Amino acid sequence: MTPNEILEEVKGQFQVLYIKDDNLYEILLKKALGVFQNRAGVIASINIDEKGKTEIDMPEDFLSIVTVCDENLRYHESIVTIEKIKVKKQASTIWPLTIHYFVNLRDYNFDKDLPKSVNLSLFIEYLTVIIETANTARAKEIFITMGISAQTELPSIEELKQRKDNIESIIDDSQAILPPILVM
Repeated sequence: MTPNEILEEVKGQFQVLYIKDDNLYEILLKKALGVFQNRAGVIASINIDEKGKTEIDMPEDFLSIVTVCDENLRYHESIVTIEKIKVKKQASTIWPLTIHYFVNLRDYNFDKDLPKSVNLSLFIEYLTVIIETANTARAKEIFITMGISAQTELPSIEELKQRKDNIESIIDDSQAILPPILVM
């Protein structure tokens, strides 16, 4: 699923959305992606299959190198430039080379499917609670302006913050596992 598809699914869960500003939804989506980037870390991989080839173009979602290894999981040094990732070849290098890197979710294309390593249900749950928090705050403002008491009908901001903190704790526990390598 793409971030935009997830956003529309989450917005569809609410009976009433008091927030009409689409820019705010984009900001909240970007915030949720940033939380996943910082707390869980999302790792993607690219293979260099062609024997002798030691560089590739920079992936559009690249954040930073995790590690580079060959077919036997032997560590290889790499150099990252603005446009390329270059792997330092060793005498014992066996292709394919695998480049593992952290994905830049904060600047991710909202119309591109999220990497498979993103826990979609957890991401949806997190996005839902931050949208619900903003929506509840806006609803309370509207109710106060209209002179309506809605204290019992709406969840408290403190309850929503606690739910958000609990989800963030679960996100922390789901950190990306670094791939194995051999250093010789």
